[in-house]
Amino acid sequence: MKLFKFNDWKKYLADFIMVTVSFLMVGFFYLCLIEGFAFTDYKHWFFPVFLVYFYVFYSLFGQYKTIWKYYSLRSLVHGTFAMLIISGLFLITVYVGVGLIEKDPRWMIYLIYSAFICMLTYVLISCSRIFWRWHYMKKTPNEEFNKKRRLAIVGGGRACVMLVEYLKGMGSTEYELVCIFDDDEAKIGHKIDDVLVFGCIGCIPEKCKEFHIDELIIAMPSVKGERMKEIIDICLSTQLIVNTMPVLSELRRDKGADLMSQVRKIKPEDLLGRNTIELDKTSVATYVKDQVVLVSGGGGSIGSELCRQVAALNPKTLVVMDIYENTAYDLQQELSRKYGENLDLHVEIATMCDLGEVEEIFEKYHPDIVFHAAAHKHVPLMETNPAEAVKNNIFGTYNMVNCADRYGAKKFIQISTDKAVNPTNVMGATKRFCEMIVQSMKNKSKTQYTAVRFGNVLGSNGSVIPLFKRQIENGGPVTVTHPEMQRYFMTIPEAVQLVMLAGVEAESGNVYVLDMGTMVKIDDFARKMIMLAGLVPDKDIKIEYTGLRPGEKLYEELIMDDNRVDKTKLDRVFIEKLPEITHERVSEDMEVLAKAIAVGEKGAVVDALAKVVDTYNPDEKMQAVIKEYIASHE
Repeated sequence: MKLFKFNDWKKYLADFIMVTVSFLMVGFFYLCLIEGFAFTDYKHWFFPVFLVYFYVFYSLFGQYKTIWKYYSLRSLVHGTFAMLIISGLFLITVYVGVGLIEKDPRWMIYLIYSAFICMLTYVLISCSRIFWRWHYMKKTPNEEFNKKRRLAIVGGGRACVMLVEYLKGMGSTEYELVCIFDDDEAKIGHKIDDVLVFGCIGCIPEKCKEFHIDELIIAMPSVKGERMKEIIDICLSTQLIVNTMPVLSELRRDKGADLMSQVRKIKPEDLLGRNTIELDKTSVATYVKDQVVLVSGGGGSIGSELCRQVAALNPKTLVVMDIYENTAYDLQQELSRKYGENLDLHVEIATMCDLGEVEEIFEKYHPDIVFHAAAHKHVPLMETNPAEAVKNNIFGTYNMVNCADRYGAKKFIQISTDKAVNPTNVMGATKRFCEMIVQSMKNKSKTQYTAVRFGNVLGSNGSVIPLFKRQIENGGPVTVTHPEMQRYFMTIPEAVQLVMLAGVEAESGNVYVLDMGTMVKIDDFARKMIMLAGLVPDKDIKIEYTGLRPGEKLYEELIMDDNRVDKTKLDRVFIEKLPEITHERVSEDMEVLAKAIAVGEKGAVVDALAKVVDTYNPDEKMQAVIKEYIASHE
């Protein structure tokens, strides 16, 4: 540890002058007032010994790290403790040196002399720092000090204490720490390191106006779920910048770490107000370790996260299959950098619509586990291109399912969507038929076929979050289809954990569903995202309602029938008991779809989908909207 820094030479020089003045003044006092005390009686070793003690302990107590123009009461207290130690050591040294070693009978006079030096040095040095702070504030009353952001901390726990100590100790030039808010009545009215715990969290909006707060930091990393959502909502209602601290286990607390740089913005997933599912890595690792794992659509948002989590569980081989080479290449580079030769990684650029290509991949690797994430998912685009949706989603999945059976895969996990439940759009209907394909393999194959159904994924390609972010960055407007539209949401890692957990249960033909809590109103979500950017909805950023797009619902569903849901051993994961579907029926339905595609008319494909997926029932208004939309794009 460096006690002395060359760049601080001005501070060391200033203190050297103060110590010298103290010795001269006390010496002059003794020469004038103490009878029989002459200049030759002065002990010349006093000065260097005192100076060494002084510089060592003032440095240890951080007196040279503090910028003097921001010298605070905390720094003064630290300086006081340092001087008490210096004084004690110096007086002991004088007593031992003069009284015991030199056996000078006037040792008491020298002891008092030394005590006066310590007191005068402390006064002069403290006054010099206080004077410098006062002079600077007087000299620049409307400049840097008035530019400090007035900061309040939400939560008075360990994270708060760390943050306060950091800001106080570093003499922050950017923030003025005003107060703390906490619901613990035992803390309200008391101080944490000289910062008052002013009141409860519910009074934040009122008190932020009263104290002219500029920014809030939520220092409650252990609080999760609905309670955190409530706290964020209260803080966002102030229309101030709101940040939060990471979990303490993720916090860098090594010496010199910049704590404020680790404070992060509120993320969209923080707004969900639900506790995420924690992956039981032991149980998942049991069936992934030393297995050949194939992930179709591996370059997509869900597929790439699947690959990351699989790679961490020591598979024998990981095969990434995707038709889009750019994202697949990026993932390949990421995993290669992280795992190197420890991961047997292969990337195959291929389309699942080509049975020959799919067979070639299965023949080459003979995968034990298949995670099938590849699909066309964009609802409005699939409305205008129903034939492509059927060819890719249905016939592509059919190829993957049959190859998994033919080449002896142990598990096949199909990724489905809440839009497959009572679908009103082509994409949802095709995904429901994919579930039916998986169900039909229950009694036909030794492979365990499973479908996993969940809602919208934050941050995935095509989700509203990236769209809203871009719109806010461009100054608006933020487009919402309908003020009453609601959706289920989950994070990408959580969605992938559900998929992998389903593989643990994996009973062939089952469709697994996650309890995703309550739906989120998209309009509210958009407004909160605007607030997260430090802006005011309808003032800084306008919100425009564009109307429902073809195939969209106001509300999504996760299950078809509440009475056909069974619990599993996994918390918040359920099985929807659907009517059994034979492989023969699926084969017949595939022929119906193939004939419709051969006709080459969009209406014929939609009619064929409605025939083979009995829950697909777009109403007349929706059909009219679809036809109008199709006509405008032809």
